[in-house]
Amino acid sequence: MILFRKVIAVLFLCIGGINTAWTQIGFTAPNFTVVSTHGDTIRLYDILDGGQFVVLDFFFTTCGPCIYFTPEVNLAFEKYGCNTQDVVFIAIDYQDTNAEVQAYDQQHDIQYPSVSGTQGGGNGVVSQYVISAFPTFLLIHPNYKIVDEIFPPTLVVFDTSFATHGIAPEACLTSTAAPAAMQSLVLYPNPVQTSLVTLDLRRVSGDRVTIFVQDLAGRTMLTEVAQGLNDGLYQLDLCTIPEGLYFVTAVAEDGMRWDGRLVKY
Repeated sequence: MILFRKVIAVLFLCIGGINTAWTQIGFTAPNFTVVSTHGDTIRLYDILDGGQFVVLDFFFTTCGPCIYFTPEVNLAFEKYGCNTQDVVFIAIDYQDTNAEVQAYDQQHDIQYPSVSGTQGGGNGVVSQYVISAFPTFLLIHPNYKIVDEIFPPTLVVFDTSFATHGIAPEACLTSTAAPAAMQSLVLYPNPVQTSLVTLDLRRVSGDRVTIFVQDLAGRTMLTEVAQGLNDGLYQLDLCTIPEGLYFVTAVAEDGMRWDGRLVKY
Protein backbone atom coordinates (compact mmCIF):
# COMPACT_ATOMS: atom_id res chain seq x y z
CA MET A 1 0.00 0.00 0.00
CA ILE A 2 1.31 3.45 -0.94
CA LEU A 3 1.06 5.88 1.94
CA PHE A 4 0.93 9.68 1.72
CA ARG A 5 2.15 12.08 4.38
CA LYS A 6 0.42 15.26 5.47
CA VAL A 7 1.59 17.91 7.91
CA ILE A 8 -0.92 18.82 10.62
CA ALA A 9 0.45 21.69 12.73
CA VAL A 10 3.86 20.39 13.81
CA LEU A 11 2.78 16.75 13.73
CA PHE A 12 2.45 14.41 10.78
CA LEU A 13 0.31 11.39 10.03
CA CYS A 14 1.16 8.49 7.76
CA ILE A 15 -2.24 7.91 6.24
CA GLY A 16 -3.08 4.22 6.43
CA GLY A 17 -0.13 3.06 8.52
CA ILE A 18 3.31 3.75 9.90
CA ASN A 19 6.43 4.24 7.82
CA THR A 20 9.09 1.68 8.66
CA ALA A 21 11.97 4.07 7.84
CA TRP A 22 12.12 5.23 11.47
CA THR A 23 12.98 1.69 12.57
CA GLN A 24 16.04 1.63 10.28
CA ILE A 25 17.88 4.52 11.95
CA GLY A 26 21.19 3.24 13.29
CA PHE A 27 21.28 0.27 10.93
CA THR A 28 23.56 -0.23 7.93
CA ALA A 29 22.16 1.15 4.68
CA PRO A 30 21.85 -1.51 1.99
CA ASN A 31 24.14 -0.88 -0.96
CA PHE A 32 22.64 -0.52 -4.42
CA THR A 33 23.62 0.19 -8.00
CA VAL A 34 21.11 2.11 -10.10
CA VAL A 35 21.01 4.11 -13.34
CA SER A 36 19.79 7.71 -13.38
CA THR A 37 17.28 8.98 -15.92
CA HIS A 38 20.26 10.45 -17.83
CA GLY A 39 22.07 7.13 -18.04
CA ASP A 40 24.62 7.63 -15.26
CA THR A 41 25.41 4.62 -13.06
CA ILE A 42 25.22 5.41 -9.34
CA ARG A 43 26.55 3.07 -6.65
CA LEU A 44 25.71 4.16 -3.10
CA TYR A 45 28.85 2.91 -1.39
CA ASP A 46 31.10 4.60 -3.98
CA ILE A 47 29.71 7.97 -2.89
CA LEU A 48 29.94 7.13 0.83
CA ASP A 49 33.50 5.85 0.41
CA GLY A 50 34.37 9.29 -0.97
CA GLY A 51 33.47 10.79 2.42
CA GLN A 52 30.13 12.34 1.47
CA PHE A 53 26.78 11.92 3.21
CA VAL A 54 23.85 10.85 1.04
CA VAL A 55 20.22 11.95 1.20
CA LEU A 56 17.84 9.46 -0.39
CA ASP A 57 14.61 11.12 -1.55
CA PHE A 58 11.92 8.45 -2.04
CA PHE A 59 9.00 9.71 -4.16
CA PHE A 60 6.68 9.03 -7.07
CA THR A 61 5.52 11.49 -9.70
CA THR A 62 1.85 11.80 -8.69
CA CYS A 63 2.58 12.07 -4.96
CA GLY A 64 0.96 15.29 -3.73
CA PRO A 65 3.04 15.69 -0.55
CA CYS A 66 6.22 15.04 -2.58
CA ILE A 67 5.32 17.89 -4.91
CA TYR A 68 4.34 20.13 -1.99
CA PHE A 69 7.77 19.85 -0.31
CA THR A 70 9.87 20.05 -3.50
CA PRO A 71 10.64 23.81 -3.22
CA GLU A 72 11.98 23.31 0.32
CA VAL A 73 14.13 20.36 -0.76
CA ASN A 74 15.50 22.38 -3.68
CA LEU A 75 16.53 25.10 -1.23
CA ALA A 76 18.39 22.54 0.90
CA PHE A 77 20.10 21.08 -2.15
CA GLU A 78 21.37 24.52 -3.15
CA LYS A 79 22.27 25.64 0.38
CA TYR A 80 24.44 22.56 0.97
CA GLY A 81 26.52 22.60 -2.17
CA CYS A 82 24.45 21.22 -5.08
CA ASN A 83 25.97 17.73 -4.64
CA THR A 84 29.51 19.15 -4.88
CA GLN A 85 30.33 19.34 -1.17
CA ASP A 86 29.61 17.20 1.92
CA VAL A 87 26.20 15.80 1.00
CA VAL A 88 24.74 14.23 -2.16
CA PHE A 89 21.00 14.15 -2.89
CA ILE A 90 19.59 11.24 -4.93
CA ALA A 91 15.91 10.88 -5.82
CA ILE A 92 14.57 7.31 -5.85
CA ASP A 93 11.28 6.95 -7.71
CA TYR A 94 8.65 4.25 -7.29
CA GLN A 95 6.76 2.77 -10.27
CA ASP A 96 7.43 5.47 -12.90
CA THR A 97 9.35 5.41 -16.19
CA ASN A 98 12.39 7.48 -17.15
CA ALA A 99 10.23 9.77 -19.29
CA GLU A 100 7.74 10.35 -16.47
CA VAL A 101 10.49 11.15 -13.96
CA GLN A 102 12.29 13.47 -16.38
CA ALA A 103 9.05 15.39 -16.96
CA TYR A 104 8.51 15.60 -13.19
CA ASP A 105 12.05 16.88 -12.62
CA GLN A 106 11.69 19.51 -15.31
CA GLN A 107 8.33 20.70 -14.03
CA HIS A 108 9.54 21.02 -10.44
CA ASP A 109 13.10 22.22 -11.19
CA ILE A 110 14.82 19.25 -9.55
CA GLN A 111 18.56 19.42 -10.24
CA TYR A 112 19.89 16.35 -8.46
CA PRO A 113 20.03 12.85 -10.01
CA SER A 114 16.77 10.90 -10.22
CA VAL A 115 16.33 7.16 -10.63
CA SER A 116 13.08 5.89 -12.11
CA GLY A 117 11.28 2.98 -10.52
CA THR A 118 10.71 0.82 -13.57
CA GLN A 119 13.79 1.52 -15.69
CA GLY A 120 16.51 2.77 -13.36
CA GLY A 121 16.19 0.37 -10.44
CA GLY A 122 14.21 2.57 -8.07
CA ASN A 123 11.58 -0.06 -7.31
CA GLY A 124 14.27 -2.38 -6.04
CA VAL A 125 15.71 0.28 -3.73
CA VAL A 126 12.25 1.05 -2.34
CA SER A 127 11.93 -2.66 -1.51
CA GLN A 128 15.43 -2.84 -0.01
CA TYR A 129 14.68 0.06 2.34
CA VAL A 130 11.12 -1.14 3.08
CA ILE A 131 9.68 2.29 2.22
CA SER A 132 5.93 2.45 2.75
CA ALA A 133 5.24 6.22 2.93
CA PHE A 134 6.09 9.01 0.52
CA PRO A 135 7.96 11.25 0.61
CA THR A 136 10.67 9.68 2.76
CA PHE A 137 14.09 11.30 3.18
CA LEU A 138 16.89 9.25 4.73
CA LEU A 139 20.31 10.65 5.68
CA ILE A 140 23.16 8.15 5.34
CA HIS A 141 26.56 8.68 6.99
CA PRO A 142 29.81 7.87 5.14
CA ASN A 143 30.17 4.96 7.61
CA TYR A 144 27.14 3.38 5.84
CA LYS A 145 24.77 3.97 8.78
CA ILE A 146 21.28 5.44 8.38
CA VAL A 147 21.49 8.31 10.85
CA ASP A 148 18.25 10.24 10.36
CA GLU A 149 14.90 10.47 8.67
CA ILE A 150 14.26 14.08 7.67
CA PHE A 151 10.58 14.89 8.09
CA PRO A 152 8.91 17.13 7.36
CA PRO A 153 11.47 17.90 4.61
CA THR A 154 11.61 21.65 5.09
CA LEU A 155 14.77 23.73 4.98
CA VAL A 156 14.61 24.26 8.75
CA VAL A 157 14.48 20.51 9.40
CA PHE A 158 17.32 19.87 6.92
CA ASP A 159 19.37 22.57 8.70
CA THR A 160 18.77 20.93 12.09
CA SER A 161 19.57 17.42 10.91
CA PHE A 162 22.66 18.44 8.96
CA ALA A 163 24.02 20.56 11.83
CA THR A 164 23.62 17.57 14.16
CA HIS A 165 25.84 15.51 11.88
CA GLY A 166 28.43 18.19 11.14
CA ILE A 167 27.26 19.11 7.62
CA ALA A 168 27.78 22.83 7.02
CA PRO A 169 26.26 25.05 4.31
CA GLU A 170 28.58 25.30 1.31
CA ALA A 171 28.52 27.17 -1.97
CA CYS A 172 27.80 25.17 -5.10
CA LEU A 173 30.95 24.43 -7.09
CA THR A 174 29.09 25.53 -10.21
CA SER A 175 27.02 28.31 -8.70
CA THR A 176 24.20 29.83 -10.74
CA ALA A 177 24.40 33.11 -8.83
CA ALA A 178 25.84 35.03 -11.81
CA PRO A 179 24.25 33.78 -15.01
CA ALA A 180 25.64 36.67 -17.02
CA ALA A 181 29.13 35.26 -16.50
CA MET A 182 28.20 31.82 -17.89
CA GLN A 183 28.64 30.61 -21.44
CA SER A 184 28.26 27.33 -23.27
CA LEU A 185 31.38 25.18 -23.47
CA VAL A 186 32.16 23.56 -26.83
CA LEU A 187 33.64 20.06 -26.55
CA TYR A 188 34.51 17.68 -29.36
CA PRO A 189 34.20 14.92 -30.18
CA ASN A 190 31.03 14.56 -28.11
CA PRO A 191 30.13 11.79 -27.46
CA VAL A 192 33.73 10.68 -27.09
CA GLN A 193 34.89 7.08 -27.54
CA THR A 194 38.59 7.67 -26.88
CA SER A 195 40.26 9.18 -23.84
CA LEU A 196 40.86 12.63 -25.35
CA VAL A 197 38.36 15.45 -25.76
CA THR A 198 39.12 18.97 -27.02
CA LEU A 199 37.79 22.05 -25.21
CA ASP A 200 37.34 25.22 -27.26
CA LEU A 201 38.57 28.00 -24.96
CA ARG A 202 39.30 30.62 -27.60
CA ARG A 203 36.98 33.12 -25.89
CA VAL A 204 38.97 32.96 -22.65
CA SER A 205 40.77 36.09 -21.45
CA GLY A 206 44.05 35.25 -19.76
CA ASP A 207 46.16 32.12 -20.03
CA ARG A 208 44.97 30.08 -17.05
CA VAL A 209 41.72 28.09 -16.84
CA THR A 210 40.63 25.59 -14.17
CA ILE A 211 38.62 22.67 -15.52
CA PHE A 212 36.27 20.51 -13.44
CA VAL A 213 34.60 17.28 -14.54
CA GLN A 214 31.69 16.06 -12.37
CA ASP A 215 29.35 13.11 -12.61
CA LEU A 216 25.59 13.38 -12.08
CA ALA A 217 25.97 12.54 -8.41
CA GLY A 218 28.03 15.71 -7.96
CA ARG A 219 31.35 13.95 -7.46
CA THR A 220 34.40 15.70 -8.94
CA MET A 221 36.05 13.13 -11.19
CA LEU A 222 38.83 15.34 -12.52
CA THR A 223 40.32 18.78 -11.83
CA GLU A 224 42.94 20.21 -14.16
CA VAL A 225 44.58 23.60 -14.73
CA ALA A 226 45.11 24.59 -18.35
CA GLN A 227 47.86 27.13 -19.00
CA GLY A 228 49.47 28.72 -22.02
CA LEU A 229 46.45 28.48 -24.31
CA ASN A 230 48.18 29.76 -27.44
CA ASP A 231 45.48 28.66 -29.91
CA GLY A 232 42.65 28.53 -27.37
CA LEU A 233 42.21 24.76 -27.70
CA TYR A 234 42.92 22.34 -24.88
CA GLN A 235 42.93 18.54 -24.87
CA LEU A 236 41.58 16.88 -21.74
CA ASP A 237 42.60 13.29 -21.00
CA LEU A 238 39.65 11.26 -19.67
CA CYS A 239 41.45 7.93 -19.38
CA THR A 240 40.74 7.65 -15.62
CA ILE A 241 37.02 8.39 -16.00
CA PRO A 242 34.53 5.56 -16.69
CA GLU A 243 31.77 5.68 -19.29
CA GLY A 244 28.86 7.97 -18.47
CA LEU A 245 27.38 11.46 -18.67
CA TYR A 246 29.40 14.30 -17.13
CA PHE A 247 29.27 18.04 -16.49
CA VAL A 248 32.38 19.91 -17.64
CA THR A 249 33.07 23.39 -16.26
CA ALA A 250 35.91 25.73 -17.25
CA VAL A 251 36.56 28.74 -14.98
CA ALA A 252 38.84 31.59 -16.10
CA GLU A 253 40.89 33.82 -13.82
CA ASP A 254 38.40 36.68 -14.24
CA GLY A 255 35.53 34.48 -13.01
CA MET A 256 34.01 33.81 -16.43
CA ARG A 257 32.63 30.29 -16.65
CA TRP A 258 31.78 27.90 -19.47
CA ASP A 259 29.55 24.87 -18.86
CA GLY A 260 28.94 21.83 -21.02
CA ARG A 261 27.80 18.21 -20.95
CA LEU A 262 29.94 15.34 -22.17
CA VAL A 263 29.08 11.72 -22.92
CA LYS A 264 31.86 9.14 -22.76
CA TYR A 265 31.28 5.61 -23.98
